[in-house]
Amino acid sequence: ITQLPSGLAVLTNLTRINVSKNPIPKLPLDFGMLRPTLRRLDIDLPLQLPPPEISSMGFPIIMRYLEDLLAAASSCHLEAMGLSLEAIPAEVVDLTQLTALLLAANSIHELHLGV
Repeated sequence: ITQLPSGLAVLTNLTRINVSKNPIPKLPLDFGMLRPTLRRLDIDLPLQLPPPEISSMGFPIIMRYLEDLLAAASSCHLEAMGLSLEAIPAEVVDLTQLTALLLAANSIHELHLGV
């Protein structure tokens, strides 16, 4: 397996996913919809999406980040504070409709895009 399909979010009773030992670099954004039910995700790190800074923080932060990205698509507001980001992730840059982007308490030293 080299990628997870973006349709997994329809599996609303899913509580555990184990895809370890598979070269999966990215989680689909709609994976955040599984946050209420998914209790465990076994996947090899580092990931490209979410960025390594976030994926290294563990499962709860990964899921919150993906859920926040999904919500930002409709709310036009994204809070990505305190995540040790070194650059603005490409998936954030893709949210062209954003009207508010809060990046306080990160490690962004230059405003270059993570694309």
